[in-house]
Amino acid sequence: MASKTKAQKLAEEVSARRQHLREEAAAAKRENIQVTKLLKVLEDCALGKVKLTPDRIKAIDMLLAKAMPDLSAVKLDIETDKVNFFINTTFTPPEKSSAA
Repeated sequence: MASKTKAQKLAEEVSARRQHLREEAAAAKRENIQVTKLLKVLEDCALGKVKLTPDRIKAIDMLLAKAMPDLSAVKLDIETDKVNFFINTTFTPPEKSSAA
């Protein structure tokens, strides 16, 4: 049997890469759908449409913590050496009312 040409090898590599990308996209889509379903269940609970046990709510919370970023962990870094503060040091006493 003849060995594969460079073009055939390249075509097989491209095909394998495309298949891998399709599988990754499908997995990401499945994960997104599951998150959407979990959020819908929590929304229904909040609106009083469904009753959930505390254990089920905790389980949903744990799954969402794995699937979604926690914004409380976001840190804001600011370069303070480029911030100018202007402080007004003039003082004007308040006017006294004549009603007193």
